[in-house]
Amino acid sequence: MPRNNPVFVTGALLALLFSAMSVPVHSDDTAFVLGASEWSRPRSAAAVIDMPPVANAVRAWQAVNEEQMHVQLQLVHASGEEGGLWAAELRDWLIALGIPPPVITLVPAGQASGRLELRVTTRSNRSSGEE
Repeated sequence: MPRNNPVFVTGALLALLFSAMSVPVHSDDTAFVLGASEWSRPRSAAAVIDMPPVANAVRAWQAVNEEQMHVQLQLVHASGEEGGLWAAELRDWLIALGIPPPVITLVPAGQASGRLELRVTTRSNRSSGEE
C-alpha cells in the first residue's frame, strides 16, 4: 500500500497518537464510559486524546480493525437533546482525529444523562452486508 494513501496516513496518525496507550481487546464488544465531569473540561484535540475512555476506545477500535473489517465505534448516549449533542460533538472530534465517519454510530439509549459509553463492536459473525 503506498505511503501517500489516505488509509495508510490515517492509520499511521492513529498509531502515533495512541501508541503509548495499551488496552485489552475482547473478542466481541469492548465498552468505555466517559463521564460528564470529564467531558465538561475545556476541549482541544490534545484534551480529547488524553481522556482515557476516548483514547482506550480508539486504541481498541484500531487493534480490532487491523484484524476485522466490520468494526463499529458506537457512541451510546442518553436519549434526548443533551445526550445527542454530546455524542455528536464527540463524533466530530473522533472524525477530526482520523476515525472514518462510516464506522461511528450514535446510539440513543435509556441510560443516565451524565455518561456516554464508547463501544467497540465487531460484526465478524454476520454473513450478510448489513450496515
